[in-house]
Amino acid sequence: WGTHGPHSIIALAPSTVKECFDLTVEAFNLSEKFRTPVILLSDGELGHMRERILVEDLPVVDRELFPEGRVTFPLEAEPTGVSPFPTFGRGHRVHVTGLSHDIVGYPSEDTDIQRRLLERLIAKIDDNKDAICKYEVINPEAEKMIVSYGTSARSSKEIVLENDDVGLFRLQTVWPFPSKAFRRAVKDKESVLVVEMNEGQMFREVERQAFKAGVNNVGVCAKMEGAIPTPEEIMDCLKGLEGEH
Repeated sequence: WGTHGPHSIIALAPSTVKECFDLTVEAFNLSEKFRTPVILLSDGELGHMRERILVEDLPVVDRELFPEGRVTFPLEAEPTGVSPFPTFGRGHRVHVTGLSHDIVGYPSEDTDIQRRLLERLIAKIDDNKDAICKYEVINPEAEKMIVSYGTSARSSKEIVLENDDVGLFRLQTVWPFPSKAFRRAVKDKESVLVVEMNEGQMFREVERQAFKAGVNNVGVCAKMEGAIPTPEEIMDCLKGLEGEH
């Protein structure tokens, strides 16, 4: 999850050159809104691509600073679970280490304080998945569903545009995982195939959520040679999955 504790952060994965730009802006917006690090998971293949893009005006979230004259503690939780940003040089204690801290800003080893802090950090992400998660669904009524992200989603998209019986659930937000939307998308599907350029890291979460949706035929098309999986390779994986059904 990108941290040394039980709370998670946000990770975005672009599939196009334009999304490298758009999701960078989105990463800063999410970071400001939820006071958490955001990782932009681009890959080497995408970094070497050239594509013509239209740069659009995108909304930018203003930082919510700690109000002047406020008498409550700077790290006290708001109803949203996200406290305003205490600023250096304005008399606030700004905690910048990885230690657990109380609402005043002092490091604390009090287990109750630690528990409440972590519960808040976890909830501010989990309770806002609908606002955080971005994804694309193509051919939602198809019998089979491919799940992919990053550059590998480009080959997957070629398949679904040419095969009506194959759909695509493309992740733009890889964490937190859009579990509810994904389960709705794959419910009653014949099979689910995860396409990714590693040994199958996202596969574990996809499999877990697919099982919850009642789909037991879940496979992975993993390619680790540093080359983008081709549509032909993905189709071979789909056919192999059909044989296991």
